[in-house]
Amino acid sequence: MSDRSFDSPEFNWSLLRSVLLLVPVAIVGSAIGSVILSLGTVVLSIGRTSIEDAASGVCFLGPASFVAGFVGALAGTLLFGLPAMLVLRWAGKESVWTYGLAGLTGTILLSILTGPAHLLGLLFLPYCLATAFAFWRIVRVPALREARDA
Repeated sequence: MSDRSFDSPEFNWSLLRSVLLLVPVAIVGSAIGSVILSLGTVVLSIGRTSIEDAASGVCFLGPASFVAGFVGALAGTLLFGLPAMLVLRWAGKESVWTYGLAGLTGTILLSILTGPAHLLGLLFLPYCLATAFAFWRIVRVPALREARDA
C-alpha cells in the first residue's frame, strides 16, 4: 500500500492515469473486434451479394461496430475486467493466457445474458479477447515491470 495520502497530487494523478489507461484498452479492443466482425461479414456475404453491396455494408457496419464496441469494451473492462484483474492479482496468476481466459469467460457471461436461444453473444468474442489482451499489454505489463524494478 502506498504511503501517499488520498488527497495528495501524486495519488490523484496515479488514480487518474490508471483510469485513463482504460481508454486505449477499449480503443484497441473495439478496433480489433470491429475489423474481425467486418471481415467476417464480407466473407459470409461472398456469393450472396455483389462486392459493392458487401463493401457498402462494411462501410456502415465498421464504424457502428467500433463505436458500440468501444462503449461495450469500456463498460466490460470496468464491470468485469477490473474485478478479474483483482482476482488474478490476488491469486498471483497474472499472465497473457489468464487474461485471455478472463476474456473468454466474459464472452460466455455475455452470451448467457443475451439468452440461451441467441448465439449473438458469441459475436462479442473478438471484442472480449482483444480487450483482455490489450488490458494485459497496456495496463498490467508496465505495472508489473514497474513493481519489479521498484
